[in-house]
Amino acid sequence: MTTDLQEALKKIKLHWLAANLDDFTARSTKARISPIQMIEQIAQSEMQDAKQVNLARRMVDARLGNFRSFDQFDWSWPKDLDRDTVEHLLTLSFIEEKRNAIFVGPAGIGKTMLAKNIAHKAILAGKTAWFRSAANILNDLQAKETFRSANLSAQRFNKPDLLVIDELGYLSYETRAADLLFQLIQSRYEAKSVIVTMNVAFGEWNTVFPSAACVSAMIDRLTHHATILSFAGESYRLKESGENQIKAKAQTKGKKGPKNAS
Repeated sequence: MTTDLQEALKKIKLHWLAANLDDFTARSTKARISPIQMIEQIAQSEMQDAKQVNLARRMVDARLGNFRSFDQFDWSWPKDLDRDTVEHLLTLSFIEEKRNAIFVGPAGIGKTMLAKNIAHKAILAGKTAWFRSAANILNDLQAKETFRSANLSAQRFNKPDLLVIDELGYLSYETRAADLLFQLIQSRYEAKSVIVTMNVAFGEWNTVFPSAACVSAMIDRLTHHATILSFAGESYRLKESGENQIKAKAQTKGKKGPKNAS
């Protein structure tokens, strides 16, 4: 009977109650709560469970992977980074305003880390956010045989409240890729927010899309309502790697101990 009831509860979307039926009925009987109280507890538990399931789904869709919390960011390392601007972006107000954010600077200095933290915070705030590399997006779109099918595929990237396009500028692309990216940027223009992380200045986009005629129009759409944040300095990853090597050498030397005097 319980199994049949649990299956019936699942069919009417009462997943929490189906999973906790025996425990809930036992506690309710012991506490002698009224039918109204039982219904209230079921409703509250189902709503909380639905929120957790929705959050988990949005986390999976985001594809953030592993990342370091921005609480651990070393503000002393970048030579040039506007902290007030960073903290303002972390309020997520730019998403409400349908604005963009563009992070420009060399590799390994925190652009992707900040973008992932903003996306993560947006998800916790109830929004949808997708994190994808520029290569991932363009390879996905270019895999479609016709421009029409590619445009239909690009509509998927209009779904999230925030779309992060990571590592633009690390590879160069053909004109078709530029056209497809332009269509994507155009479709989100003044409708939903985009974060772009890139290692080249806008003046060097001709090296990313060497033969594309739409580059100026794409930059225009991206920057019209955008916060542009410049990162300057050397790679934090290289700094950390160097520090780890020094520690490793010190530990190795400590294990060997001092040489015996002859």
